[in-house]
Amino acid sequence: MRLLRIISIVATVCTVAVSGYFMTIYTSLPTPTFNKAILEATGQGSEEQAKKIKIISAAVIDSDHPFTPQEFYATDTEGTTFRVNYTGNDPLPTLKNGEAIDIIGHVHGGEMPYVHASQVIKSY
Repeated sequence: MRLLRIISIVATVCTVAVSGYFMTIYTSLPTPTFNKAILEATGQGSEEQAKKIKIISAAVIDSDHPFTPQEFYATDTEGTTFRVNYTGNDPLPTLKNGEAIDIIGHVHGGEMPYVHASQVIKSY
């Protein structure tokens, strides 16, 4: 009886560990650059929504790139400046020019490509 209990505990622990490993692999967001995300989204069918991604970037706030709570600009790690349309439920954090942020959402191509963001998180 005691052996059966030990086997059950070991099996449960192994199952939880393996499940956690696979959840981490399949639920982590990819972190492409803006241009790479646009290329990947362009390759998808027109009925498919672009995959949710996280773009590591910095806020761009100057006279050429105004800031509003619904729309602002950012620069990715390659130096590409892109427009961000924010429709998240939480208010945007106070952003300063050059401040590191993670933008979570999906890209839209077209004449003026942009990121449709559901979350903007300050990177520390």
